[in-house]
Amino acid sequence: MGALDVYKAHIVKPSDLNKPNFIALYGCAGGGKSWLAASISDAPGYNRVLIIDTENSTQGTVANFDDAKIDIIPVSTHGGFEAVWQAVLEEDAAGTLEYDAVVIDTLDVAQDRALAFFESEMEATGKADGFAKWGRVKEWTEAVGRKAQEMTALTIVVTHSKREKTENGPFSDMLNLAGSAKDTFPGIPDIVAFVEREGDTTTVHVGSSKNRSTKNRFNLESTIENPTMTTLLAAISEHGSEKSTPKAAPKAAPKKEEK
Repeated sequence: MGALDVYKAHIVKPSDLNKPNFIALYGCAGGGKSWLAASISDAPGYNRVLIIDTENSTQGTVANFDDAKIDIIPVSTHGGFEAVWQAVLEEDAAGTLEYDAVVIDTLDVAQDRALAFFESEMEATGKADGFAKWGRVKEWTEAVGRKAQEMTALTIVVTHSKREKTENGPFSDMLNLAGSAKDTFPGIPDIVAFVEREGDTTTVHVGSSKNRSTKNRFNLESTIENPTMTTLLAAISEHGSEKSTPKAAPKAAPKKEEK
């Protein structure tokens, strides 16, 4: 038995990696984030979807989706979110999770409650420390992201955006996360998309930009109009199925005949 044989059960192939494990959608209120996240229920292979709704964001926005495919659990406290999220992680790890995708909508509201919980807990123990609470909320936020990335089920996290003025003048649209988590969290998902709506058109931006916290591991078009999760996943699959053909070596120039 070779030294690597014990690890062969964990080997994956490139084709196994041509789908996202974790998608983050962010944008202004009313931009279509919740609808786009819920549209995963229409994508092939995603027959059951759980939405953990932290701010009643599904009210009215997902009414046209199939009741048989989507379950919504409203949570209004930090303890409530933690209980549901830990139950999801435990069932996913045990292979008993009945959902193909899990949506957290929205993470920034859950983070606000986590921050308030840490503050009150530290005050109750007489260990109030401004720096410590920011460290704890950063650790908590990143832990949610890393657990989401590790799950077997697809995880989609929705957050609001926050517009900040840069030193050079233009505005930047960042994830509305507290503290340094807004800078570190976008490095965890496979796709980070900025979603905005103007009139009847919803636009998703995934291309690299200095003014947005976008990320794209699957060579999607930089800007996509009126997408659904079905069309996004189909575009990823189509790109992954393309086979590169080696270019033929250039023909050597004919030798000149010696006179």
